[in-house]
Amino acid sequence: LIYDDTSSSSSDDEDEDDDDLGCLLRPNNSSSSLATAKNTPLLSRSIVHLDVDAFYCQCEEMSNPDLATKPFAVGQKHIIVTCNYIARSRGVSKLMLRTAAMKACPELIIIEGSDLEPYRRQARKIYNAFRTAVAALPGGTANFSKKGGMDEMYADVSAAVNSFLSSSKHATSNDVDMFVYGDDSSTRISIAEDQSGATTDLNDAASSFSCLSRDPDARTCWGNSVERDECRNRLHDVASKFAAMLRLAVKKETGFRACAGVSTSPMLSKLASDLRKPDSL
Repeated sequence: LIYDDTSSSSSDDEDEDDDDLGCLLRPNNSSSSLATAKNTPLLSRSIVHLDVDAFYCQCEEMSNPDLATKPFAVGQKHIIVTCNYIARSRGVSKLMLRTAAMKACPELIIIEGSDLEPYRRQARKIYNAFRTAVAALPGGTANFSKKGGMDEMYADVSAAVNSFLSSSKHATSNDVDMFVYGDDSSTRISIAEDQSGATTDLNDAASSFSCLSRDPDARTCWGNSVERDECRNRLHDVASKFAAMLRLAVKKETGFRACAGVSTSPMLSKLASDLRKPDSL
C-alpha cells in the first residue's frame, strides 16, 4: 500500500453531476468511524476509482457484438483514439496514426468515432448505475460519488466501511480476487503516460521516494505503524469488497467491464485501477 498526500480536486468540464470532487478530499467525520488515527484523517478514508476498459470499443461492441472477436479501433480524424485488447496484442496503440496502425495490423477494423453523443449516452448509463450502487452501500447517501470523465468515476465509501466495521461482530476477511501492490516484491509494475509515452517503474519509485523516508514529519502526518496497518486492513478487508460490488453492479446493469482501484485518495485509487488492466481489482 502506497501513501501519498497529493490529490487532484479539479472539476471535469464534461461532468454533468453536481457533486464536487472535494467531497472525496474532506476528512471523514463520521461518529461511527473505528479509525484510531484521529489526527490523521487521510488514513481513515476509503476511495474507489472505477475505470471502464477500452470504453469506446465496448460501446461499439454493444452495437455490433461480432467486433468482440476481431481487432478493431475507434478513430477520430487521422489518429486512433483507442483500440480493443486484441488489436493491442498485435501492435496497435492509442494515439497511433491510422496509417501506422494499419501497417502494424493489416486486418484492423477502424470505426469512425467523431460523433461523441452515442458514447455520452452510454457514459450516463454507466455513471447512473455506479451512483445508484454507491448509494445502496451501507451508510447510504453518506457515501459520495463523482464522475471523473466519460469512462471513469470515483466514490468515497468511507461511510460504508465505517458502518460495516461498526456492525460486524466477527473478524473481517477477504476472498475477493484482487492484486495488492507491494504484496509480491518480485512483481514489476510500470505506468505509461498516453500522450508522451513516458514510463515509470513503481517498484523503484516506492523504494527510493517514499514520503516516510523523504520527510521525517511525514511519519506524524501518516500516523504510526499500528494506524497504517489498520488503514491497510480497512482497504484490503472491507473497502475492496465494496469496490468489487460496484464493479459487479455496473456490469450487471450496463454490460460494461471495468477496473477498480482502492486507496486513501483519488489519485492513488486512480493509479491502482491502472495496474492490472483489463477487468481487474
